[in-house]
Amino acid sequence: MSKPNAAQKLAADLAALAKAATPGPWATDGDHVNEHGYVLYSYVASGRRSGGRIAGAFANCLVKTDEQCRANAAFIAGANPKAVLVLTHEIERLQNKVDTLIAAEPAAGGLQ
Repeated sequence: MSKPNAAQKLAADLAALAKAATPGPWATDGDHVNEHGYVLYSYVASGRRSGGRIAGAFANCLVKTDEQCRANAAFIAGANPKAVLVLTHEIERLQNKVDTLIAAEPAAGGLQ
């Protein structure tokens, strides 16, 4: 295999983090709204809705709207360990295929 590039190193790091985290899939699981009707947190839960809250996206000066806070939580839920492992395995599979094709090139007369 060729020397790992930045994407492969990132994939390996993310795979290690995913294996250590609460298994996915994850889902959004409601909001905590303040007395003025604004979202303070949007929750992320393990598994199905109400499967046990494990994270939250917080509203602060960087989060412009309630919808953006909810979108942040949805992104966190979507980038769960199961999804990350599927993507990192696909990166590894494709890299192995590329390495195999490159290794076969000299036998076929080199690069054209």
